[in-house]
Amino acid sequence: MPYRGLIMDMDRALQIAVCDDRPEDMVLLHTGVDAWLANTPGLRGRVQEFASPAALCERLRHGASYDIYILDILMPEMDGISLGRMIRRGDSEVPVIYVTSSTEYALDAFGIHAVGYIPKPVNRQELAAALQTAYTLHITRRREVISVRDGIQIAPVALEELLYVENSERKMTYVLSDGRHITNRRRGGSFESAVGPVAESEEFLQPHKSYFINMKYIRSLYSDHIVMDDGKDIPIARGKASEIRRRYLAFLEEKGGGYGW
Repeated sequence: MPYRGLIMDMDRALQIAVCDDRPEDMVLLHTGVDAWLANTPGLRGRVQEFASPAALCERLRHGASYDIYILDILMPEMDGISLGRMIRRGDSEVPVIYVTSSTEYALDAFGIHAVGYIPKPVNRQELAAALQTAYTLHITRRREVISVRDGIQIAPVALEELLYVENSERKMTYVLSDGRHITNRRRGGSFESAVGPVAESEEFLQPHKSYFINMKYIRSLYSDHIVMDDGKDIPIARGKASEIRRRYLAFLEEKGGGYGW
């Protein structure tokens, strides 16, 4: 049976969003982040590139989240300061680093508590220093996790990284966003009591007696089933479709509203 806890999520890949409309600057930023990751022992990371604020906003609107944001300031459609403020409305503590060819926005960047303000062309050492500051802030932010028995060991599982839990013949399988599957036996009691905090979380649905799913990872919702991001089809029990649709739409509205959409 899992139990609720708070730990440093150290073994999870760091999710870094980079938004810059200039391809040549994007290359320098991406390689600079890769170099910092390679020189930081024990740290894994994944860089997601966005060529425009609109592209990043679209991902956020669909439930994506990142641990560190690197934003250009002078971009068409929306400047990086406005984008940073929008991100802050959804996550008031996430580290933001600015890169820019202009120095006139430094006070604006300070106003949203950016952890770095780096002039272009970006110096790799300055970028690494800002990333280290951002990472230090990130690891001090505690994440809610559950502890799940994995064989003879106890595995910490962050709720935000859990796609769904499947119950089948008293075996429970926890499917994670990194592709891992953790299976253990349900020793007694109901499925709901066995998964504990998962069943209590407002971000999880139970569309069927055999599943709890994380709404963050829903790819498509149909009248009789749900398709998850890993391609898994989750059935919707008869009579639950309206409730599931209502809760999922409310979840999307809340997430979108958090970023000002």
